[in-house]
Amino acid sequence: MDVTIDQKNLRNDFGIAVVDHSGKFTINSRKGTTSFSFPDEHGEIPFVDSEDIRFEPNEIQLTCVLVAKSKDDFNKNYWNFKQLLEKSGLRQLKMSQVDGTIHEVYIKDGARINIRGKWKNGQIVSTEFNLPFVEPDPLAAAISFTTSETATFTATIGTIDKKTIVDWGDGVVETKDTTSQLTFSHDYAGVSGDKQLDLTFKQGLKDVTYLDVSGQALSGYLSEVENMKSLQTLHGYSTSIQGDLAAIKELTALSDCQLYSTNLGTYSASKLPGSDWDNINIDINSCVDIDNQEASQLLIDLDDSYQRTIPSGGTLDISGCNGGTLAYADLTADGQAAYDDLTNNYGWTITTD
Repeated sequence: MDVTIDQKNLRNDFGIAVVDHSGKFTINSRKGTTSFSFPDEHGEIPFVDSEDIRFEPNEIQLTCVLVAKSKDDFNKNYWNFKQLLEKSGLRQLKMSQVDGTIHEVYIKDGARINIRGKWKNGQIVSTEFNLPFVEPDPLAAAISFTTSETATFTATIGTIDKKTIVDWGDGVVETKDTTSQLTFSHDYAGVSGDKQLDLTFKQGLKDVTYLDVSGQALSGYLSEVENMKSLQTLHGYSTSIQGDLAAIKELTALSDCQLYSTNLGTYSASKLPGSDWDNINIDINSCVDIDNQEASQLLIDLDDSYQRTIPSGGTLDISGCNGGTLAYADLTADGQAAYDDLTNNYGWTITTD
């Protein structure tokens, strides 16, 4: 397994092979009181409102062996690794074969490393040892894109409570204070080829309110944002982002969604948020792979939202879809009926060719 700590590869820099891990997919334990029970009543009253739910820190354990070609090599790797773990501050742990999340951790307990067999020159292998890490912010989660940028990459991110860790994919990792909506950039000069761009949100995806990666040499899937329940602004236009527009269907806080001139390929019929999307702006102009049937279905779903709470006052640009041209006449009969209802009765402005 490919594991890094503070951007140092355990295998390449310390001769440490990770043979197993646990805790990465843990369902976190609740903190404090989770319910109240009246002695004279059946059952209990659960504390399940969002303000009641707080989680214990996460624990991640790596099972490792240390392999070296000589005693000197073994000693050097051991001491360098020991110094890394004993430094002040949190360490940045990443298991890139699992996902792009950077976990900020500290070592909880020590680890005893024993030699397997005799201490001699030639290959030296330790017995398995465990590295128990604690992650104080247990909700950290990442989204990943690919960039082929060779100049300056610029993004704007806003979060509610916590900072964002940016792994630019060229060996540079930075922590950005995005709690006040921050625009930041990175110079890829001299770095060719594709780089994996990982954005780790320390309070989880629900902490993100603003995401703008528009106009960049960027590819990836729109599904990366589908769990951003607090997201209000999504700008990914003029990129190579692809996937299903239905990835935004659960984003009830969304008010501005600009994904025009992207590689979005489809829209699947979905239950949309209804009146939570009052005054929303959705722009998928020039998404040529979204055909007339799918554009019609989007209109139908907007006009037949969950429990008939139809959003009002919105704007929708579907021009340039359907291979480059989408006129009102190209819509299905049901799509035209939905268009008419939204524009005549719910104050929508809808642009076609």
